[in-house]
Amino acid sequence: MLSGEGATETETAEHPVEAGDTILIPPGELHATRATGSEPLTLLCFFPVADVSSGTKEFASWDETRSAK
Repeated sequence: MLSGEGATETETAEHPVEAGDTILIPPGELHATRATGSEPLTLLCFFPVADVSSGTKEFASWDETRSAK
């Protein structure tokens, strides 16, 4: 996390995040990250493949994410 505060929800828990934090999401695990503070949450993401578009889908809410599984 580069700046701001937020929460990353996974299938098993919600993890508070803030600037300076690192979080590892295992391959295939549903997750969503959202800002919770008063400033924008800025993320820097790394992926093990060059093109993640075929395996990535953006959802409007965590409920929508969970129902997609």
